Amino acid sequence: MPVTRFPWRNYVKGKVQKAGSTVLVAEVGSLSLEFTKLSQLTGDMQYYDAIQRIYDDLEQGQGMGLLPGMWPVVVDASKTPMAYKGDSFSLGGMSDSVYEYLGTQ
Repeated sequence: MPVTRFPWRNYVKGKVQKAGSTVLVAEVGSLSLEFTKLSQLTGDMQYYDAIQRIYDDLEQGQGMGLLPGMWPVVVDASKTPMAYKGDSFSLGGMSDSVYEYLGTQ
């Protein structure tokens, strides 16, 4: 999973970068726009491939949470597949991007 909040100071110090264990599902969802556009601009499909694998993970996990059909507001992106353990759900802020952009894939 990608690092959704890039701690650049840690990167400069040479520390390993990895996805967080508490990530907003909207952060994961909104990456689809950025990664798709990056592939379009560069002609390099690796970025689109990466976001497609993330969406495949989301699709497979949609029925695994406490409320089937929805993803919790917070997911554990440090695991593959992501862990859907949260008990807060929303169609609004902190979740909306994943629902808005998933249909465009």
